[in-house]
Amino acid sequence: MKRLLAAAVAVFALTAPLLAFTNARDAAWRFDWPDETSTAFFARRIAAGEPAAAEDPDINVLERRLHPRSVNVRDGALVPAGFVGLPVLLGTVGRVLGNTATLFVVPLLAAAAGFALYVALRPILSQRHAALSAVLFLFHPATWYFVAFTHLPNVSFVSLLIISAAGMALARSKKKHALPLLALSGAAAGLAFGIRLSEALWAVPLFAVLLWANNRRFSALPAWLLGAILAFLPTLLLQQALFGSLLAGYARFSEAGAALPSESVGGLPAYVFPFGFHPLRAAARLWDSFLAPFWWYAVPAVVGAVLALSAAWGDPSRKRRLFARGALVVSGLVCGYLVLLYGSWQFADPLMLAVNTVGRSYVRYWLPIALAMSIAAAGALARLEGFPELRVRVVGRVLLAGMAAASFSLVFFTANESLLPTAYRLMMYRTMAEKAQAFVPEDGIILTQRLDKVFFPERRVIALEGPLWEDRQALELVAAQGSAYRFYYADDLDDAQRSAARAALQKQGIEVTAATFLIGEMYPLYELTISK
Repeated sequence: MKRLLAAAVAVFALTAPLLAFTNARDAAWRFDWPDETSTAFFARRIAAGEPAAAEDPDINVLERRLHPRSVNVRDGALVPAGFVGLPVLLGTVGRVLGNTATLFVVPLLAAAAGFALYVALRPILSQRHAALSAVLFLFHPATWYFVAFTHLPNVSFVSLLIISAAGMALARSKKKHALPLLALSGAAAGLAFGIRLSEALWAVPLFAVLLWANNRRFSALPAWLLGAILAFLPTLLLQQALFGSLLAGYARFSEAGAALPSESVGGLPAYVFPFGFHPLRAAARLWDSFLAPFWWYAVPAVVGAVLALSAAWGDPSRKRRLFARGALVVSGLVCGYLVLLYGSWQFADPLMLAVNTVGRSYVRYWLPIALAMSIAAAGALARLEGFPELRVRVVGRVLLAGMAAASFSLVFFTANESLLPTAYRLMMYRTMAEKAQAFVPEDGIILTQRLDKVFFPERRVIALEGPLWEDRQALELVAAQGSAYRFYYADDLDDAQRSAARAALQKQGIEVTAATFLIGEMYPLYELTISK
């Protein structure tokens, strides 16, 4: 089983950084998610020793619209539209090892988490069950897919939590080195909370339980907390400097620059369920975004959960029964909360649900549920592997190979957003960016709804809230400031929409005076001028 785990980690480590290798060939990186573009921008500033906030005197003149998606503005500067832990981590690595190294941090963390999961589970599960859990977690579509998006926070967050849990387990078995191991465990958790502090509501109680269960002594808590605080402190201080608040996170900002309440700020119910409380929607999203698309994990996970419930109630040892029941209750509460939390979220962009399968945002936010499913499914496969009959063990191994093969097909090939099509898109984005930079001068400003990730940061962008003719503020902004700035508009519209767009622009006194096509006759980029 240890050889199987080592082989799985090796395969994972070689295949997961596909998009990282795509970007590593060129200094001008391109990403498929605006969140990644934002993270890379601020990480590079930190790596270069520059202030994380990028000042631009035109931000306030242009009514605070001069920014791409996933980037906020505060006091005339661009700041992250989220927690800064991942830019700090990647920027620190970039400062020491160079920017290219930052592309491989998350894949390496995830591969390390594969071994760490085995270490964390081994004291409570059989060697076979623990190893299979780690293998299945690595090859779950949610893990295998999103680890390739090296500047998204979800895989790094969960990987660091797993590494922290492994440190606790090692501290219990290696008494002589317990305190340093606990401090390192705390440091991994501190880095994780810096990356996704919004998950603290469920992760902090979970880790309090784990810490108590693994080290029932007073000295464990100070050592663990010391490591956590020291690792979290740089993120905390940078958030204070950027947002004017230690815990601002995904806040919007007023004209004066102070944090305004957002969906994640408010009274306790709003804070606990920032996207509302919609159980039926959550159940539907769990089914159509996580269970049905990955049925080859869902079915054995249900079987494994039934076996675990049976063992929890039927074990002759009272201590083992209580432990098993406690583990099931805790994992059930965490998974149930995450289902309600993110499943209640109705994404503003319907295209994401219509086009994507494995690439849906729900999938990456439910990565802890993928971990629980992997452990449950591993329990079912471990039961087959434990049979003395060779044919039964062969069935288990065939099922394991089939699960990995199905995940590989979806993650790399069969979906529109699979990794090979995405790698091709990134190369296309790079070509589009080069043509745009040749057409748009350095002081030009590009208005676009979805292509901001293609043009930023080499060119300044205004991320539209819809098609240009529907974004009244942007239209009025171009009409009012068109004589002082050079504005351009990039679209991905059909001919009918394009005609409607030109008519709406003309009503505002805006004319299209030049154009270039970024890919063949697709993705036109127009120069806008004021006609009256």
